[in-house]
Amino acid sequence: MPTWKELVTLEPGLALLEHEILKVQDWPERPYFCANAYWYGRGRLKSELERLVGWGRRGVRVVTDLHEGEEDQMHLKSGTDVLVRTATYDSILAQIQADEDKEGLGLLWTSEAYSVAYEFLYAVLPDCRHEGPCQ
Repeated sequence: MPTWKELVTLEPGLALLEHEILKVQDWPERPYFCANAYWYGRGRLKSELERLVGWGRRGVRVVTDLHEGEEDQMHLKSGTDVLVRTATYDSILAQIQADEDKEGLGLLWTSEAYSVAYEFLYAVLPDCRHEGPCQ
């Protein structure tokens, strides 16, 4: 199993996500606090984690800024240039993953890396403070 430090070395975005999670506070004047609401809901922290590590990783080259058009004619931003590629989203991600494997970043695409990051980051959130099940 990889360590948190190893993952952050490979993907600095994880440290930024940890920094954002550390900003989440349980204010005593509020009637309750639910960590799950931040993790799965309003904070979308889990979604950001999935973008950075595990099977849902999107790689160093961001592919999420897609524009209108057919699936096989996607417009990808690269700096100030806009590239038009005739490819499917999956094939672009497969190429990114292959490139990252060659660069020694393949570990970031594994379920083991996701589990380590998930457990570490969720534990950073304040504990739930409410009656009944999480929201």
